[in-house]
Amino acid sequence: MNLAGDASAPRLITVKTGVDLTDKMTSWAARRLDELESENLSGFVFKSGSPSCGLRDIEVCRADGEVNESGMGIFARMFRERFALVPHEDELKLRDPALFENFIERLRAFQRG
Repeated sequence: MNLAGDASAPRLITVKTGVDLTDKMTSWAARRLDELESENLSGFVFKSGSPSCGLRDIEVCRADGEVNESGMGIFARMFRERFALVPHEDELKLRDPALFENFIERLRAFQRG
């Protein structure tokens, strides 16, 4: 799947068939966010490079398939809107020891309130 269209409101399109799965993804994401609300989250880790869960630098293509700009995955965007204060990070960023330690500190601070 790829993101296509406007990076601020991209569509989720299958590569081979061109099927638009945006509405299915946003419906699923809304249900999942409702479930997460009851989980008392302290933090969240996203999958790097994912058109649904990537936090940054996700390619957004034009109709001709060429990369137009970069954006954020659909679920990641919805999560950030709903849980703006919950610490979150990209799993690849957490490979950096300094960024990992910073994330842990943000988790601790969030838990303390």
